[in-house]
Amino acid sequence: MKIKELFLGVAIVALVATQAGCGGGGSATPGSSPAPARVFATDDLSLAFDHVWVQIKEVDVVPTTGALVPVFSNPTGLSVDLKTLRDSTGARFLLLNNQPLSQGSYTGIKVILDKNVTVFPAGSTSGVAATFAGAGGTDFVMDLNFRAPKPHSASGGDFIIDFDLSKWKLVGSVVQTDSNFLKEGDGAGLNDKNRHEAGEYEGVITNLAGTAPVQTFGLSKRGGTINVSTSDLTVIFTRTGGLVPSLANGQEVKIRGVLDAATNMVAAAKISVGSESPVGAADGHEARGAVTVKNVDSLTINLAGCDGFVPVRTSLNINFDASTVFMGPRGTVVTKDQFLALIVVGSLVEAEGQASEGTMTAKRIKLDSDDHSVGQEAEAQGVASAVNVTVLTFDLTIREAQNVSAAVGSKIHVIVTPATAFENNGKSVLAADFFAAMNSVSGEIEVRGAYNAESQTFKAERVRRNNK
Repeated sequence: MKIKELFLGVAIVALVATQAGCGGGGSATPGSSPAPARVFATDDLSLAFDHVWVQIKEVDVVPTTGALVPVFSNPTGLSVDLKTLRDSTGARFLLLNNQPLSQGSYTGIKVILDKNVTVFPAGSTSGVAATFAGAGGTDFVMDLNFRAPKPHSASGGDFIIDFDLSKWKLVGSVVQTDSNFLKEGDGAGLNDKNRHEAGEYEGVITNLAGTAPVQTFGLSKRGGTINVSTSDLTVIFTRTGGLVPSLANGQEVKIRGVLDAATNMVAAAKISVGSESPVGAADGHEARGAVTVKNVDSLTINLAGCDGFVPVRTSLNINFDASTVFMGPRGTVVTKDQFLALIVVGSLVEAEGQASEGTMTAKRIKLDSDDHSVGQEAEAQGVASAVNVTVLTFDLTIREAQNVSAAVGSKIHVIVTPATAFENNGKSVLAADFFAAMNSVSGEIEVRGAYNAESQTFKAERVRRNNK
């Protein structure tokens, strides 16, 4: 799937950092070495809109001399709901790209959008198809001139864009402003990893290091490289369904994860191996969200992210046909009946297909999990008892634990969700098969997830067993 930026939160982030062997940069200081440059976008709060969907095609920085320097490029347009780029606490951030930038002085930012924008007025579940005032051709250009030229030295620097929705107005079917569409942001909270949203990025694996499942690599994409880390929580599968034996340099992948700005590393929650389809293909549109309605041959989701199209409603109907491929949370291909058995209202799914007027016929659909749990789980190991194969729960007598306040030797109650992944001796299995074998096969159980000390309940994201 190509949802390069999902749950875009309050800020689009292009983190442009120097990478060995990456090349690139501008012409601000001829002959100077590239230096780390970070480009961010954020949003001012607006109560007039619930959603503002745009398609970002390019972001350039403007040097004092020489040509514009692209720091983000997506010719078909990255679908972004700008309204999500802020919460009640302030700015949130999302990595766009990562590439070196020449040292020198820069005077501004240029953002190129598709001229079409879909605006959802406050309280509306349907969008208004609009265009930007003064747009010509297919694109609309937003310019931001800095208050003073920004020096970019060997130590690097930040460029912060604010999509100032507080100044945007919808007049009929035209979006306009009395001042400027953009302004400089202050970047407050940038180094707090909890202020970053999950994003999706396509590219080729380079400089793979470490031993699975704990590895790092560079994701080479559109003139830059994004630093990626994996853990035993990272789900790795082929785009068309099935587990991947191992990662390798040269593989074309799409990852989803959250940036830790302090380490400049994206912790991958998911890695899909395989080439992406063009927007015009039968599976060229992508959508992700929580299920609100489940039927035998369709789902309705509350749309949280998309790529390749701009939504016209807050919900999306996803239909199945005979060619639809169904995948569990680990990327394993399952039957439609098995897939629907895992789905409850609130389950997160992601689908590929062609969307039109609020409906998509899925070529592929996968049960998803919550990215924000990456790197924040508790862990416990021990022996299972009181296994309930009907409601899929069990108790665990703790032998070893991390971030769990219960003492060694005590019991905690373990529950699972439709997004929980199950492994038996390193192989992904279905929940029903895992539970069916729990009473007949010995071995320690390892759970990862969130622990509630008050109820002594462990909500598992992953359950593993190593048989004796």
